[in-house]
Amino acid sequence: MIKYFFDLADLYVVEFQKRGLPHSHFLFWLHHDDKLREPSQIDKFIFAEIPNPHNNLLEYNIITEFMMHGPCGIAKTNSPCMKNSECSKKFPKKFNNETTIDENGFVNYKRRNTPFYVEKQGIKLDNRYVVPYNKTLCLKFHAHINVELCSQSMLIKYLFKYLTKGPDRIRAVIEDNMPTEITAETNYQEIDEIKNYINCRYITPYEAIWRLFEFSIHHRNPAVQRLSIHLPKMQNITFNSNQRLNNIIRQPGIDKTTLTEWMEINKYDTNARELTYTKFPIKYVWNNKYKYWSPRQMGHTIG
Repeated sequence: MIKYFFDLADLYVVEFQKRGLPHSHFLFWLHHDDKLREPSQIDKFIFAEIPNPHNNLLEYNIITEFMMHGPCGIAKTNSPCMKNSECSKKFPKKFNNETTIDENGFVNYKRRNTPFYVEKQGIKLDNRYVVPYNKTLCLKFHAHINVELCSQSMLIKYLFKYLTKGPDRIRAVIEDNMPTEITAETNYQEIDEIKNYINCRYITPYEAIWRLFEFSIHHRNPAVQRLSIHLPKMQNITFNSNQRLNNIIRQPGIDKTTLTEWMEINKYDTNARELTYTKFPIKYVWNNKYKYWSPRQMGHTIG
């Protein structure tokens, strides 16, 4: 069903948690005509109920195997998702006779109090423990695929936190011959507040192999051109720490940015004046090496 949508843009990242195996987070921007605005439209694509096992046993088996959260809460207080005596994923949800959208844009999916349940670890799980899903995707891949609708700009943190959080990191420094305490012999403890720290990240063996084989770790379509915004002569400059200041400021094009050259091309190109700065990459290409804009011949990029 989702394949009939026309998406304006899509983005995904492949993530490896400490368990090792990869999983992906996808984000799709739909065409204006395909956006789901009414609860009745949402109910056609996103479900949060256990299927009727008498009508479709295969669907029931897949959903109850892959799309159930828990048990947790009062039923199992030592579940990994429990934080401060509450489920960090807010399960169990409340029963809802119909899908609603609250004032903040969050969707409360239809979860009726039906007689269908699945028993796990001796605990009966009903519709309150169902992770929202799309039937077509679950039946096709036989896997856990959480599908959510994000329709409000207020959800910007929810939209992007999974896509940009990155792997676990730590900043560390290795020191040698540092006294552990102040003694009569040392008289003082030397403290160096400016050090070169090692910026480390956690990579599992599976991720290491994934990267060695050069499998895709992220994707975005269309390409996005980052546009500079700055005051006069206050643009960002990137340089190596061992470069001399005089050599840095003498580099060709050091004073040119996408913003300054956009203003420059507007002086003589009448076609450029028809586009705003953010729409400029649709018709023009930025040459990062020689620092200039040129008319686009092919491809699609947004600013």
